[in-house]
Amino acid sequence: MRQPKVLLFDEPLSNLDANLRVQMRTKISRLHHQPQTTMIYVSHDQIEAMSMGDRIVVMKDGVVQQVDTPLNLYHQPVSRHAAGFIRSPTMNFMQGSLARNARAVFQHEASNLAIPVPAAVAMRATAAPPPVGKPCELLASHRPSIFPAIGGPFHGST
Repeated sequence: MRQPKVLLFDEPLSNLDANLRVQMRTKISRLHHQPQTTMIYVSHDQIEAMSMGDRIVVMKDGVVQQVDTPLNLYHQPVSRHAAGFIRSPTMNFMQGSLARNARAVFQHEASNLAIPVPAAVAMRATAAPPPVGKPCELLASHRPSIFPAIGGPFHGST
């Protein structure tokens, strides 16, 4: 029997029903853990990628957006497209600006929301300052799972 160094899988589960997909995902994962075998697994299914991959390459229009571990991709996406790759729970985005008074604050004018920004984030955001008189535009993002449920729904204005 041959011992390949690299195995290429191009969407091998896309035409299978849900039960068979789970079974085959388990078998492919076992094959992946054999010593000396590298797998390249192509998938548009983020569940397959996140559950089977040691490293994930997120691409858009043939350009690599991010290469990372599943957890880093989930917690620290480097682009809006990479953040949107993981759709469960979906990443929420809010356009706003950075205001600097005594401290840096993200402001979303439409909702009157103001959120303190850690100093390190503010420094990165203003590394290339905007033109004079223009606010520093920011795109804030979060996943709903980062907000714990405390006594039911949120109260007050958000």
